[in-house]
Amino acid sequence: LNCVSEEDDDEDLIEVKSRNEDLVEVRYSKLVRESKYVRDQYKYSEAKNCIQQEILKLEEEYGISDESIKSFIQLVEEEKVEIRHEIFKDIYTLCRYFKSNKYIKILDNIFKEELFSDLEFSIEILRSSTLAKSDDETELTAKIENYLSLHINECIKEERFGELPISTIFRIIQKSAIEKVNMTSLVDFIIESPDTRFT
Repeated sequence: LNCVSEEDDDEDLIEVKSRNEDLVEVRYSKLVRESKYVRDQYKYSEAKNCIQQEILKLEEEYGISDESIKSFIQLVEEEKVEIRHEIFKDIYTLCRYFKSNKYIKILDNIFKEELFSDLEFSIEILRSSTLAKSDDETELTAKIENYLSLHINECIKEERFGELPISTIFRIIQKSAIEKVNMTSLVDFIIESPDTRFT
């Protein structure tokens, strides 16, 4: 027995447009259930008008991709989504912002499992977090840098590691146990791009 009319269901929908004008819909009832921020901040009529501006602000402020917005809304709507390495940080940022504690715990567990077993994943998350704008991201960045410093010899062989800002690379190398650093590999890494890596 379904007591909810189609009209009621339509009234529960909030439309969200991304920067590139893609339209996605999310049910207010699901958003309220999954987001402490929305529960505390908005009544339905306010949410219908304000969520759009919040999403655009987040896209702009944190450089969140349209794909990430769609994936986050899919996560709220369907309670499952495939999260690629490239959008993990964005989804995490959205979950933190909207205080979706259930998903933060799940993402934290994924992060811990992947972080300590997948160097590429760690470098990608750090690379996408180099412009940290929040304390949460700064804390995350410090944890990743500490982890990478323990694996510096593998890092300097990874192409993506060389794409990190030189200040980040320097901090990671500085945190490493100098006696464990393969100096030949480090010199080779520096020589690959002497203009940016030798200052």
